[in-house]
Amino acid sequence: MIPFKSVCGGLLCLFLLLDSLFSQDLLDYANTLRYADYLYRTHQFKPAAVELERAVFLEPGDTLAKLKLVRSYRYLKEYGTANARIKSYFCDGPDYLPGAFSDEYIKNLLYENRFQEAGEFLRTNRTMGETGKAEYGLGIHVMQCRWEEARQLADHYSGFHYRSDKLEELNDIIDEGLNTRYRSPALAASLSAVVPGSGKLYTGQWKDAIFSFLFVTTGSWLTYRSYMNKGVNINTVFIGTVTLGFYSANIYGSSKSAKKYNQKINQSFFNDVEAILLNDRGPVGSRQ
Repeated sequence: MIPFKSVCGGLLCLFLLLDSLFSQDLLDYANTLRYADYLYRTHQFKPAAVELERAVFLEPGDTLAKLKLVRSYRYLKEYGTANARIKSYFCDGPDYLPGAFSDEYIKNLLYENRFQEAGEFLRTNRTMGETGKAEYGLGIHVMQCRWEEARQLADHYSGFHYRSDKLEELNDIIDEGLNTRYRSPALAASLSAVVPGSGKLYTGQWKDAIFSFLFVTTGSWLTYRSYMNKGVNINTVFIGTVTLGFYSANIYGSSKSAKKYNQKINQSFFNDVEAILLNDRGPVGSRQ
């Protein structure tokens, strides 16, 4: 049988524990921030954004929480929301954003391919360092694969002795871009017009090239045989129409294939610049 004193002691401890728990506000600023930091560190950015919104509401002066919130939206690819939050935090406008927020602001613009706005931001912003402006300015040209302009700008920055690892990496991409052999859509179409499928071969689509060549040549031969044996009849017209339609579609498809080939190359360059400029090189500091 359990002693009466032990039962009373246990109930008292339980009462004190429950009283301690209920006396704490689990939704207060400190607890909210602690939970938000945990979610952020473990890359649970959707719930982290909710908790950080609450933390910023409870403590509007917490700049680090604001920065984490903006980055959480960027990681969630909600770039417009991220920049809207930045604008709401700093009423003086983008020209006077603190350094880290300037960095976030232009990253969101670049992720949305708003290159003209990003360039204007760099021209008017008064808080970002000159080297940072040089890196992003060069990155804007490289992301658009404007190689000649990028080279001129890189040489211009070199004259001002801007040096950074990012600029060196961007310079390497520019050299590669200038030496890249793009495919001409007009040439691809012309090749397929002369030899069916050769335009696809020009763009590296050799399976489509072989199929197109065999289909058009076989269809043309069958049309010729049908015409020579029976003249103009329904079979001749049908086979000839199908073959001509495929031949025309192959010419158009070859031009489109060249464009896709070029887009794939440009996307790889964009990804390289993204890895250099837009991906974070280190975590935001967390509260202890």
